Amino acid sequence: MTGVQPFQYGGVEHQTITTLNLRDEFDRRDVAPELAHQWGGDMGTLGTWKDIWLNEGFATYSEAMQLQHDSQAQFQAEMNYYAGQFFIEDSTRLRYAIYAPPNGYIFGLAEYYKGAWVLNMLRNLVGDSTYFAIFRRYRADYEYRNAVTSEFISVADSVARQDLNWFFNEWIYEAGYPVYTKYYSQSGDSLTLTIDQAQTNAPIFKMPMQVGIYSGRRITIE
Repeated sequence: MTGVQPFQYGGVEHQTITTLNLRDEFDRRDVAPELAHQWGGDMGTLGTWKDIWLNEGFATYSEAMQLQHDSQAQFQAEMNYYAGQFFIEDSTRLRYAIYAPPNGYIFGLAEYYKGAWVLNMLRNLVGDSTYFAIFRRYRADYEYRNAVTSEFISVADSVARQDLNWFFNEWIYEAGYPVYTKYYSQSGDSLTLTIDQAQTNAPIFKMPMQVGIYSGRRITIE
């Protein structure tokens, strides 16, 4: 890793070395994702520009996981920041899918921030041990090679031992996202919860979720 000036970018990954703007060489937001690129982007790299999220989503989520190593609260704050920035872009610019972004959007926030969230949701869907096993297999199968999105999905299916195409079709190949609204009522020990899903110019999303029920200082996850 080396810091240079003049340099118009914050950081750029290259095989065996990361180049950072001298002013940012100790900035976590630049250092962590660029170093993560040595695995996701350099050791194994995208097969086509349509698959750019494989590089940028991985690197961005790795930055958040570096925070999670020290603090779950900081990790959640970082992920919330990603979501907020993506929602702003999505509401003010062209809405597009992560896969095969249109001209002018190849380095948009969908590939970076929504891509990071897709990996986070995948992790919660299959569990930590399976999620990291997926990336170990993906790295082993495609190190020093090129990979496309369908090949990553095949690895995920194989390691998780389930068909995850529904998940990737929603979050990678389609644009938009669901918006949930919750309503609840309580009568004695009975709690009735209703969740409405509204679409943002997108098909209906199938998405399992956890619901936390707070009672005093206790929480039950369903």
